[in-house]
Amino acid sequence: MTGTVIDGSIRINQEIEIPILKEKKKVKGLESWKRPVEEVSAGERAAILVQQLNADSISRTMIAEFSYWRHFAVCSPGALTEMDSCIASVSEISFYRGTVSSGMKVHVSTGFETIMADCQFLRADGDEYEQLTTLEKPCVCWLTFERPVYTRSSSFYIAAKLDHQGRGCRFLFYGQLGEPLKEPKLRRFVRKERVGKAERVENARSIVCNSLFKKETKMSIFEGMPVKLSTGEIGRIASAFGKGGKARVELSTPLANSTVELISSGGDVEVRMYMKKYIGEKELKGYLPTWVV
Repeated sequence: MTGTVIDGSIRINQEIEIPILKEKKKVKGLESWKRPVEEVSAGERAAILVQQLNADSISRTMIAEFSYWRHFAVCSPGALTEMDSCIASVSEISFYRGTVSSGMKVHVSTGFETIMADCQFLRADGDEYEQLTTLEKPCVCWLTFERPVYTRSSSFYIAAKLDHQGRGCRFLFYGQLGEPLKEPKLRRFVRKERVGKAERVENARSIVCNSLFKKETKMSIFEGMPVKLSTGEIGRIASAFGKGGKARVELSTPLANSTVELISSGGDVEVRMYMKKYIGEKELKGYLPTWVV
């Protein structure tokens, strides 16, 4: 086997691993520029001699796994792990003039190879992630490779659109790879918001609002979800009010006198409801943003 040492060194009698074959071998000989050597370091090319390595298996693997790519990795045992997907840090490259969107297929270069990957931009929210439509700071990138790659966590990567036609920068973003994901799916959500109007006051802790729901909306789905009035009061959806899409809102604190007067006089008091819609699930969860509370 002939190649270039990317990191570290290789010496005679060292045990190495060929991850793509899942085999471990001992180095029996090293040659650099047709001269026998005891050790080669990062940046040097060398021919590696190992025993009982089936050349046909390597050729078949290269054809099946790498198409026209003519290389594969050799490393210390356990140095590289098989990675199908990961959460990676991400920094945008300002020279790219296009829009970097979730769902794009990009060329990811890391270590010794370049591979196609699907990218989804996410923002961590506890154990969950908010799905973003584009690369927006701060965020991370969920990379899903078209086939497993052999690499290691914290490795540098750069994403590009190498098939981009025309002039301009083809590099989109870069960062460091995270740990391989054990679960193929992440719990993701998109934020939703509805705005209604306070119609009348029932009592100091109850109002009726309209325009928050449609007439055919199944109100039981939204009962108990928190809302906030534009005047600052916080409450929750208590129940439907009639059959025209109106809703009764119960307040956690009594309405301010100024709010009662504004609603009673027909003033514009908004009722806002914030929700998380989980991707691939039927669950819809209400919440109040931290800046609202």
